Amino acid sequence: MLYISPQAQEKLIEEKKKNQLTSEYYVRIDLEEGGCEGMKYAIKFDKTKTENDTIIQEEAINVVINKKNIPYLQNVRLNYSPQHERGFFFDNPNAKNTCGCGQSFSVD
Repeated sequence: MLYISPQAQEKLIEEKKKNQLTSEYYVRIDLEEGGCEGMKYAIKFDKTKTENDTIIQEEAINVVINKKNIPYLQNVRLNYSPQHERGFFFDNPNAKNTCGCGQSFSVD
């Protein structure tokens, strides 16, 4: 399903500690309408999990994804590099088009 690189895992754990978030918080990876290509990624910490969510355990991180987004996130890799413009970026083999910053995509 979704793969989170070791660098991205480390950065998410670091951000969680920096913001003093407890283990109750999940990392939510979401898709929203917008961006240059129509759909954009969103990463946030969330304490809420609904019946529409799926949990993915990635070592020390629990990731929550809304089930409706799973087809768009199949085999997607979340990466992190301090040299990247936004730090976190996605490698999505399902995307037909991506924007230059790697934060939005389309599947049409």
